[in-house]
Amino acid sequence: GRDYLGISYFQKMSNSRYPSPFVGNLDLPVLKSKTPIPDSNLEQTHIEDEITTYAGNEIIEYNRCNYFYLLRKLWLYQSGFDQMLNFGKSLHHCLRKASEMVKSQNIDPEIAIEKTFQGGGFHLPYAGEFAREMAEDSAKKTLLKYAKERKKDILNVHEVEARIEFPLENATVAGRIDVILDDQGKREVRDYK
Repeated sequence: GRDYLGISYFQKMSNSRYPSPFVGNLDLPVLKSKTPIPDSNLEQTHIEDEITTYAGNEIIEYNRCNYFYLLRKLWLYQSGFDQMLNFGKSLHHCLRKASEMVKSQNIDPEIAIEKTFQGGGFHLPYAGEFAREMAEDSAKKTLLKYAKERKKDILNVHEVEARIEFPLENATVAGRIDVILDDQGKREVRDYK
């Protein structure tokens, strides 16, 4: 749980402004400028004895910027949605659908990719029409290039977007890998960055 909630506002040096009228309705103690925050009198109600599980991307986010991790994962702050949100997932979805067509219908990987995009397999929920069309065109070119260069790989796809877990002594690292290939009984993992 959280021990302390503070609500603050900026007081201008000139042209003074009053705080929001809603602040006065909260019935909270008011601290003057430069007053130290009081100690919390809350007591811990239970002891956590569960093992905490972190996904691989959470560890990467924490190492990249621990404040960003705190804001997003612990304090649940979400910034505005980017138009390209879901681009990677949609790209992987199209690859999965194309791979399934190649397996079930025994068709050429490039044709399967074309059919996937014709069927509306690519989706960006927060993009405008122009941005979505540009992103879809980019995704289609990327997958067609992949299909030309890695045709054998697509013919040997065992699974796309496979979930993996690595249990450690006091934690479990979980995540997804892009593709698992199966070439005559030999399994190979591919993760594209």
